This record gives sequence, structure tokens and C-alpha cells, in this order.
Amino acid sequence: MLRLAALLSLLVWLVHPAQALEAGIYRLGFLTSAAGPLALEAESFRRGAQLAVAQINAGGLLGPGTRLDLAERDAGDDAAQAVRRYDGLLADPRVMAVACCVRTASAAALAPLARRDRIPLVLYGAGGGELAAPPFVYSVAGWPAADEPGLLRRMARALGARNAAYFMPADDAGLRARAAAARAALEKAGLHTLGTAEAPSADTDMTVPATRLAALRPDLIVLYATALPSGRLVAALRGRGWQGAIAATDALAPAALFARVGPVLAGVPFAADFAVPDPARGAGGGRAAFTRAYEAMFAGPPDPYGARGYTAVWLVAQALRTLPGQPDRAALARAMARLGRLDADAYDGMSMRGGQMVVRSPRFLAWTADGGLARWTRADAAD
Repeated sequence: MLRLAALLSLLVWLVHPAQALEAGIYRLGFLTSAAGPLALEAESFRRGAQLAVAQINAGGLLGPGTRLDLAERDAGDDAAQAVRRYDGLLADPRVMAVACCVRTASAAALAPLARRDRIPLVLYGAGGGELAAPPFVYSVAGWPAADEPGLLRRMARALGARNAAYFMPADDAGLRARAAAARAALEKAGLHTLGTAEAPSADTDMTVPATRLAALRPDLIVLYATALPSGRLVAALRGRGWQGAIAATDALAPAALFARVGPVLAGVPFAADFAVPDPARGAGGGRAAFTRAYEAMFAGPPDPYGARGYTAVWLVAQALRTLPGQPDRAALARAMARLGRLDADAYDGMSMRGGQMVVRSPRFLAWTADGGLARWTRADAAD
């Protein structure tokens, strides 16, 4: 009986710390990119974060009289601008943590600054496990990039490809590195490389790289680019009569991209860490709850980027609620390092390991001609 009473007391303490967080406004700096080639991804990240903040405040997660605010700053498409915006957030004592970045270069620039300044930094868009360094730097990004070569091998095997050609941006070192790793893995698996093509991310006309890739006549064209360039290249390839196989990253996932590019995206497979749940399989779990809340707030389905923005905010808030009094940034960072899972799990099975979010398994997806996202089952059949 005494043991049961002690256990109940411990559970009460875990849920309601002996000394509550001091009432007031706590801010999370949120660096985004409002325009340019990364705007579609940035808007999804931002919406996910806004939903999380709305839920946290409506539910009183941080306690009576306490609110979390999202301090949004436009970092553009430039690492130097991201650093300037970060410095501005750092000057506000109410900013307890910072979430960023859409560009890999920006994430790489801010990670050492966060360690120096002893403030938690959550990477939601670019920069995966290689930048995660608890207690100050965390990543809910980088997946499925961490296992991208293996996933791409599965897709290539399912498509019966014997050779491949690659597209990559001329101005994104992170995506170029991912493309190089994928190419090396496919070559090791026996796929001959026929050639490559590239273009700046801001290019609106992809005729030149599309023409070069189609002329190579590969079994498989592999795209490593952000959302708009990926969509434009698929459209340019199809417009030039290319009906061969194309494989892409989850840059194809945003619904806003399909709305802009259209049915030419149908059938192009990609691997994603999040997919809207199939209603036929039941409506329970955190993924379904997140999807319903997102659709109610934004009148459209979430995508992998929205799920990451949502998770970044919950990671900070769940750690913040465990702290008593008026904690400093370093205390929040240490509390974040102690979290293994989140109460609001948009993935139905995410965890934090060494500062990096890990999800259970990939989902292979492809757009349908009518604008739905469906499971791409050919990879499963090829296993």
C-alpha cells in the first residue's frame, strides 16, 4: 500500500512539478523563408508550428497565466540573414529557444552559435543528425535522408532500373551531398550512372536540364531538389514527352506543390516520414489527431514539413513545462535532452535519440492524378 502511494505521488509530481513554471510569456524564435524557391516548404513548417502553439496555449500546457508565443522572423534564402535574425532573437530575454532552418547552409551556420550561446536550437527543415548535438542542438529533420541510399535502392529495384541520371541544384551544398551519397549507393548496387544535370534553385524554366536528362535515356531519373524546382523539372520532363521512371525526395509532398504543378506529378514515388493516415485503417493515434487539427485550422491536409514544424514546437514546450520557476535557456536545453518521446506524436512512433528525431519506418508515396497521396506499393512488392 505504501509503495502504491509513493508511486502515485511520483506520478503526480511528474505531471505537476512541485514548483510550477512562473506565469508569463515565453517565446520560441522561428526562422522561416517567406519567398523564393523554398517558400512552399517554409509555409508548411510555419503552419505546423502555428498549430502546435495554438494547441499548447488552448490546453494550458504551460500552466495558468502562461503562454507560448511564436516569434517569427524571415531569414530569406541566405545564411548571413539567418545569423542576423538569430542575433536579434537572442537579444530578447523572453526567447527561450530558436527553431530553424529551411536551408542547410543556415542550419550549419547557426548550430555552433547555439552551442556558444547556450540556447536550444531545433532544426526542423535542414541539417540532420550530423548537426544534432545535445543539449543545445536538436533535429527533427534529416529523415528519410539518413537512410536515403537504402530507400532509393528499394525504389530502383522496384522499377527494374539498371542505370540512372541525376538532377541536383547548383546552389545547395546539402542537397548535392545527398545526391552524391545516393549515387554512390546505387553505383555500388550495380546501377551505372549515365550523367547529371543541374540548375540554380531559383530557375523557373527547367527546359535545359530536362532536355539533357531525357537525351541520356536512363532507366531512372533521380531528383534531388527543393519543392518548386522538383515540380518544375517533372513538368518539363513530361512536357518533352518523357514517360520513363522518375524518383524524388519528399520535396514532392506539399499539397501546395501539386496545386501549382498539377497531375504531371502523378506516379512519381518518394519516401516520406509522414503521411496522412488512411481513414479505412481507423482514426485513432497521434497522427490522425494531428491531421484532423491541421485540416480544421488550415482547410487542407498536412505534409511531412508541417509535421516537423509541429514537432519542433512540442519538443520545446514539453520540456519547458517540466521546469520550475523562471528557468534560463540552458536549463531548458538540459530538459530537452531528457525527453525521449513527445505527448503529441504526429508520427505514431517517433522518438528522440542523441538529439535526432527517429521514426519507425518509411512510407513510399506518390501523387494520384486527382490530387491524392497514395501509398506506392511497388517497393513493398520488390522486397
